[in-house]
Amino acid sequence: MPRLVGPRAFRSLAIALLIVVPVASAAGADEDPETLIRQGVALRRSGDDAKAFGYFNRAYEISRTPRAAAQLGLDEAVLGRNADAQRHLSEALDGDDAWVDQNRALLERTRETVRAHLGKIELHGLPADATYGLPSGATERVPVDGVVWVEPGKVALKLAAPRHAAVTKDAVLTAGGSVGIDVSLPAEAAESATPGTPAAAVPEAKEVGNAPASGSGPTQSIDAGSGSAMRIGGLITAGAGVAVGVAGLILYLDGRSKLNGIEGDAMATPPRPYNPSNGNYQTLGNTGLGMLIGGVIAAGAGATLYLFGRPGESTGGGAQVAVGYVPGLGGNLQIGGRF
Repeated sequence: MPRLVGPRAFRSLAIALLIVVPVASAAGADEDPETLIRQGVALRRSGDDAKAFGYFNRAYEISRTPRAAAQLGLDEAVLGRNADAQRHLSEALDGDDAWVDQNRALLERTRETVRAHLGKIELHGLPADATYGLPSGATERVPVDGVVWVEPGKVALKLAAPRHAAVTKDAVLTAGGSVGIDVSLPAEAAESATPGTPAAAVPEAKEVGNAPASGSGPTQSIDAGSGSAMRIGGLITAGAGVAVGVAGLILYLDGRSKLNGIEGDAMATPPRPYNPSNGNYQTLGNTGLGMLIGGVIAAGAGATLYLFGRPGESTGGGAQVAVGYVPGLGGNLQIGGRF
């Protein structure tokens, strides 16, 4: 950690840097940034750092040049305004300015010393154009590296970005300490339609069956897209049902065959020894029967979906499908329908 220094050392460093500031022409109004910086330098040399701050701050507000930011940051460091000093010194060092380049080493050392008095927050997951709120109420853009330097203590950092809802993150920092925070800014909900905008026109529904007489009741309608989806779903369901039913039938017949083998072995003269491979006939038979029943039901349901999804005329009674199971040897399934 850099060695901490006090305001007196900061003042000596600032004066050393200010000596090399080019002297501007005396021409121009007091609002000229160069004139303001020169007046701030004179006040700094006389030891009036607080009054010098006003001149440097005004020069920075007018021009926002890297040199103005550097002079303001140096004065803020002397006054103990460490977070502001770090921000303005970083702005100066990131800029392109001959005076800053000439004094870069000293400016970087000053910034490191200032940072030793601050806490470091590393923000992760923010959009590139995110901002964070300052205690003064102003906002600053989050640096590219996502690092924000704040005064030690409890911090409530308000983070925002265009097209995102703002969030506030709390942290407790010590001087020289750091903390990482993962941030996810939720996207703002899409704006609702402007009040008074007429609703989109609803397409006229196609009638199914005979048109009812005037005043006889609402017209039955069907959506073409829904009908197509029903037909496709019906075909898929029916196909799967057939496949399951066929597999179930094979298993059932295999189970019956093993059962017949056991009965034949028992009735043979002399009786034949038991074949262990026939021991799973009950499992095969029951599983096959269950798959057969399920497959037939699925095939029937798929056929029903397909028929309901077909375009065309329908009778007044509508479509009806009945599926029944009649117990017996192996079981019998019956499907009846009226369309």
